[in-house]
Amino acid sequence: MTERVEGARMSQLRQIERRRVFSTLSEPADAIASLRRCAHFAALVRRHKPDLDGVTVLVPNDGAFLGQSPDDAFEPECWGVHLIDGPYTATDLSDAGRVPPRHEDPRHSLRFRFDTRGACVVWLDSDPEPPRRAKLVARDVRCARGTILHVVDKILYPDFEK
Repeated sequence: MTERVEGARMSQLRQIERRRVFSTLSEPADAIASLRRCAHFAALVRRHKPDLDGVTVLVPNDGAFLGQSPDDAFEPECWGVHLIDGPYTATDLSDAGRVPPRHEDPRHSLRFRFDTRGACVVWLDSDPEPPRRAKLVARDVRCARGTILHVVDKILYPDFEK
């Protein structure tokens, strides 16, 4: 009988701890704003307010904007390839190989792979050869409501010529 009571108490303590950890996670927009050198993308998120619940976000760092204003460098079509429905870690994405982003054109699937130095790189299937590869410079930043952020060093642009 005491074993059951202790087992139930341990289960209760685990649930309390899970709730505590979950409640300490930042809202996705707040987490993006707190990332180092990601202020340009944070400004875009504040202005456009995309739905970031339970998705994977490829967050371009400030260097990816190449000195341009966020609205000039990050075209509206880029939202579709920087958001992936569902929360995925870098390992999940690499294991999948090819992942469909939120973009409405199915030709713009994302490819993920770890290179020989252990860095995770991403590119669009629709990119001409050689593809524009972005490196995940920070990965697996977990947020509230199941969102996962990965910071990339380049903006991915869908190719509309194909």
